[in-house]
Amino acid sequence: NLINLLLTEPGERINEPNFGVGLKKILFEQNPNIEILKEKINNQIEFYLPLISLSNVNINFVDDEHKLYILISYIFNLDNSTDAIQLNFNSSYIPRGNG
Repeated sequence: NLINLLLTEPGERINEPNFGVGLKKILFEQNPNIEILKEKINNQIEFYLPLISLSNVNINFVDDEHKLYILISYIFNLDNSTDAIQLNFNSSYIPRGNG
């Protein structure tokens, strides 16, 4: 459920226009605001995944290479166990000239 929430673009899900973080879109933004992204991830988890609580988000964006690394640590609220997920995005687009 967490991966689905992170990868879904807002407006993509029928009858849930606010659902989703839309991480893939961030890959092509110029200078994304990491703090706003962290806040958005936290807000989405709090609203749509009440069984877990966010404990840490580590985001590393390499602009000139269009790479995005996200490590999310969270706690299961029922038993206080912990887990983490890491998502790595890499744009393989290489512009080619005529010839």
